[in-house]
Amino acid sequence: MWKRSREEFRVSFGTPVVWDGAIVALGDTRAKGYDLKTGEERWLVRGLSAYPCTSPTPGADGNLYIATWSPGGSADEPMPDFDALLKMMDKDGDGRISRAEMAPTPFKDFFDVNDKNKDGYWERAEWEGNLNWMKRGKNAVLALKPGGHGDITETHVLWNNEKGAPYVASPLYYEGKLFMVKDGGFATLYDAATGKTLYEKQRLGVPGDYYVSPTLVNGRIYLAATSGTLLVLDAKATDKPTVLSKLDLGDYLAATPAFADGKIYIRTKEKLFAFGAK
Repeated sequence: MWKRSREEFRVSFGTPVVWDGAIVALGDTRAKGYDLKTGEERWLVRGLSAYPCTSPTPGADGNLYIATWSPGGSADEPMPDFDALLKMMDKDGDGRISRAEMAPTPFKDFFDVNDKNKDGYWERAEWEGNLNWMKRGKNAVLALKPGGHGDITETHVLWNNEKGAPYVASPLYYEGKLFMVKDGGFATLYDAATGKTLYEKQRLGVPGDYYVSPTLVNGRIYLAATSGTLLVLDAKATDKPTVLSKLDLGDYLAATPAFADGKIYIRTKEKLFAFGAK
């Protein structure tokens, strides 16, 4: 029916969503809405992170919620220069960093993106170019109102913050609130109408990376760490996260569970689980 080029974007990892008659897709530092019928660009919002991995979240209130975080997107989290990287990773002292040298570090997921010439190494010019790009991005949690056309950054952003912005796990809207979990096992809850934080970066008791997007079912929030621990939270708690239960599945877990017919389906790296009443 239509095809729209997005060559102006370097990266885009989140799943697009339908909102206000448009397909909304994130990309580096920006989000765009494309008309469902024609594919024409309807609107643009700027001020996102350089490497957004989350999906936008349409709220039952009619607004759209976007939360993105990536390294280097905040002055509070400066990225190391290339000399610092060499001290951390350059085991053979050749002045560059191989995939194997980076494998045990937090930078491993960014190897391919930054290996511009695809020679299997990070070199100084590649890293410095990447640093400049990351500095253009901003960690952000924001709410958009519908009806926008053109650049809506200054006209349709209801509120904008960066507290608790997640890396991979998409934000959850429910009952006028916006819930997020970020790596390290920190939960943040916003009042969706005002952007006020109800609680911020509260520990869940399970550290590690969080790639599973939180899901609301029957008054409970389901989320998980990649270590394989599934957590269930009380969705009604607004002063701090209340963990009702934890379940260690014993395997790497990065996929969001599916809920159907009274059952919970969870895919780990090696297995598929189904939980429900017999």
